[in-house]
This record gives sequence, structure tokens and C-alpha cells, in this order.
Amino acid sequence: MDELALRLRARSDRIHLLIESDNNEPQRLVRRRREPRLYTAQWNDDVHHVLHVAATNEWHGYYVDYGEMKLLGRALAEGFTFQGEVSPHRAAPRGGASAVLSPPAFVAFIQNHDQIGNRAAGERLSALASAAAVRALASVYLLLPQTPMLFMGEEWAAEQPFPFFCNFDGDLAEAVRRGRREEFARFPDFVDSGGDLRIPDPIAEATFLSAKLDWSRINADHLGFYRAALAARRRHVGPILPQIERGGEASVFGEQAVRVVWRAAVLRLTLDANLSDGRVAFPETAGAFWRCGETDGEFGPWSVRWSVEPGLR
Repeated sequence: MDELALRLRARSDRIHLLIESDNNEPQRLVRRRREPRLYTAQWNDDVHHVLHVAATNEWHGYYVDYGEMKLLGRALAEGFTFQGEVSPHRAAPRGGASAVLSPPAFVAFIQNHDQIGNRAAGERLSALASAAAVRALASVYLLLPQTPMLFMGEEWAAEQPFPFFCNFDGDLAEAVRRGRREEFARFPDFVDSGGDLRIPDPIAEATFLSAKLDWSRINADHLGFYRAALAARRRHVGPILPQIERGGEASVFGEQAVRVVWRAAVLRLTLDANLSDGRVAFPETAGAFWRCGETDGEFGPWSVRWSVEPGLR
């Protein structure tokens, strides 16, 4: 991969390469003195995981690593959660320091084909969390200085699941079926009263067809919310992105409540987010350009505020 990246960049400086890697290696995203940067950006699973746990309270599998609030703040502010610390799920150290990287080097998302398709039934986030939680998470990542990535239909609240599907034949098809059954057999949530697994057959055409979007069921209100958030990003965050040269500073304000501040020349970009069912008090701020939920005075549940204010480095 690295050799391929170097050869491509030697041919043109107008190429963007995005990497999907679970190792959290920041050195691959850093500009080098004698060689070009290998990759433009990396999919940031850590942002997905901390926001997913906050909204769903799921703790099984690799999500066991993402329940600490300091990790929520770190992922939003610096990109990677584990930066050399031991991951309980892996029982080994993971990652490296990432605060030195500019935020656009990380691709943030709250849904994608992996995180949905690898679930037993392919449920979207809207089937697992409240509408208020989904909008709060969208308000966080769509305006985050990291690069946002939307999943098909997410912007208009598509209800279709996205189950794992493929069109293999013969022994490979049966191996995939068997692997899916074995993967979820140990989870009681996916076994019915008769002992049969309640997961779609990955080879069946009906499984593929169930994942296709129904464009006649667009939720116009949800689509308007996404459009407004992206317009706010374009107007308020986009112009100062080139001035945000490194990660931000995160502070924990309560259970699932964080403040993150990024410095941009003589401006300060601030996120205040209460991603919980409780109420949280945040310091007052001027220059608010985006609000989701109850943010006047004490923040209500699942409430988010973004602001830009003057502030020295």
C-alpha cells in the first residue's frame, strides 16, 4: 500500500488517497520533508465507536474499549482514541499520538457499510437510537473539523437495513453462511425460541434487495436538517479549516458531555455537546452558529452547540 501511494504521488500532486486501517498509525498521514505524504486522510473508526456507544449503550465486542468519556473527547479533538495505551479488547497497545495532525486528515462518520453491514441484521443507527440522539450525533460530526462522510440514505433517514450480502457460489458461499452463523450464535439476542438464528441469509437475493433504498420514502424534515448543518459547515467551519493546524483541546463536563476547542489563528471554534439523557451546564459562549436541542442556559438531553469566537492561540 505504501509503495503504491508513493508511486501514485510521484505521478501527480492532484491525487487524494484515503486509507482504511485499524492500526491508528499517524505517521502515514504526516507530511514528510523528502517524500510526499502517503495518504490524504484515514477513515476514523474511533469517532464512530465513541459516538455509537454514547447513543446506543452497546458494550459488546470492540465497543468495550469506548465507554470512557475522556476517549469521546479525545476522538473528537485529536482523531485517535488509543495513542499507545493498551486496548482492553485487543489486550495490546494500539495507535500513536495524533494531535499534531490537522483535523481534515481524519474522516468522521456515524454510519458506514462496515459498521452497519457487519451487524447481524444490518440495522441502521436510527433503529438503535432515539431520533434526538441521531440528530445530536449528526450535529457533532457534520460540523467537526474532521472530514465528514455520509452513508447512503442517512441524510434522509432511510429505514432500510443494510445486511451483509454477497453472490458467491459453491463452497465459498457455504463458508460465508457458516461463518455468519458461527459469529452470531453466541449472542442470545439473535436466537429465537426454537433455537434458530435470526439473521438474513447472506447469499439470498432477498437479502440484497432488502438493502436497496426506497426513494419514495424520503423524510423531508430530516433531509432539511442535514442540508442546514452542511450549509452551516460551509459558511462557518470551511473558511477557518486551513488555519486549524492541529487537534483541539477536550474537557469533560459530565457523563457523556464534552467541550472541545480548536484554535484557528485569532479565532476559536468550540463544540459543546451533551450526548446523554441528563442535563448539563456549559459555560456561556458568544458567536453560536449551530444549535440542536435545548441549549439556552443549561443544556437539555442530546443537545449540541457550535460557536466561533475571537481567541488567541
